[in-house]
Amino acid sequence: MVTRVEPSPPVVDLRWEVVQRVAGSASFQRSPRLRELLLYICERSLQNRTEELREQQIGCGVFGRKSDYNPGEDNIVRVEIRQLRKRLQEYFANEGKDDPYEILIPKGAYVPVIELRVKPEPVPDIPAEVSVAPPAPKQSVQWIYLSLIGVLAAVCAWMW
Repeated sequence: MVTRVEPSPPVVDLRWEVVQRVAGSASFQRSPRLRELLLYICERSLQNRTEELREQQIGCGVFGRKSDYNPGEDNIVRVEIRQLRKRLQEYFANEGKDDPYEILIPKGAYVPVIELRVKPEPVPDIPAEVSVAPPAPKQSVQWIYLSLIGVLAAVCAWMW
């Protein structure tokens, strides 16, 4: 008897969906070079191939530089990563402001971080007519004041 094994459904990576959404946005459609850079670094990061995310490899893989090019003399990767960071900030501040995930590229690195955004808790408004009274002094502070008054009264009575 042969048992039939049902195939498991493919795993959906929400992070890759975010990358696809960002790459397909209006702001990235105007810049195919940045879109290609975004897809390149995010794909390798999500596939745990971060060793391929070095300046030399990105220069060859995205910008068509020869394998012997010198990143010290040709800073195309650093310039474009800086532009990509700015474009991502603009996207998530405007078009992607409601997206549950955000793509960040830390300074000094080429490995993107795709993280869940944490929305701040709303602060309740305090009605204008409610006045906030200063806190009442604590009982121990009151006893100190009363003790000082008593001592002063005794000193005054003795001196009189």
